[in-house]
Amino acid sequence: MNLAAEILHELTERLRPAGLDLVAPFRVGTYNAQIPARYQLPVFGRDDALGVVVGNSRAIWEPFVRSLSDEPGGLRSLHPLDRYVERVVGAALAPLAVRRQARWAHARLTRRVAVQRAVYAAGLAFPAPCRLAIHPRHGLWIGLRAAIAFDVEPMLVAHPTGTDTAPHPCDACAARPCLPAFESALAATGGRRGCDVSPWQAVRDACPLAPRERYVDPEIRYHYTKDRAVLRDSVAALDGSTKVR
Repeated sequence: MNLAAEILHELTERLRPAGLDLVAPFRVGTYNAQIPARYQLPVFGRDDALGVVVGNSRAIWEPFVRSLSDEPGGLRSLHPLDRYVERVVGAALAPLAVRRQARWAHARLTRRVAVQRAVYAAGLAFPAPCRLAIHPRHGLWIGLRAAIAFDVEPMLVAHPTGTDTAPHPCDACAARPCLPAFESALAATGGRRGCDVSPWQAVRDACPLAPRERYVDPEIRYHYTKDRAVLRDSVAALDGSTKVR
């Protein structure tokens, strides 16, 4: 196993128990060629470098809520889920004796990353008609969290987006029901995400792929509203179920 493959394997094994169960490699050079300079990742003086994109399915919710139960101070942080992702990814990276740089999907000003482009470069997900990333197994029910560049020679990506080797999950969907749902959500909210969850939830619900991968209701509400009450209620429910056992 070469160094790039070892890094990918170790990250995958460390992140999966925390609910960050979508981890895939990409070539930083391929990603950089598609985006403006302010979003580009470092290649550390190489011709190219290994990139790894990190995301999650619905699997992140229980480990995240459990972390808030174990560390109540997390509920008082400004952005609890973003803090959780940074802490978990940081801990997974710490044992790796290689230069790297992590960029966060939630960053707004510095260390920005076009995380959807990184996901597409990795072949992990594909652009859906509704402008979201769609995963072949999890459908639209995924979250994109981080992209990390390593000072390591890149590994081959099995199914880079744009080739014929990986069929697009939407190819068999002639109706494209997510598109009118997306347009309705834009009209209803002006593009803002906040307390009105239902229009944006309807976009994901409209997709016929992977309905069983749907987030649980509290996860959906928190995803769109960032309402701390959802977290407090989820922690209380988890603590109650633990006590019953």
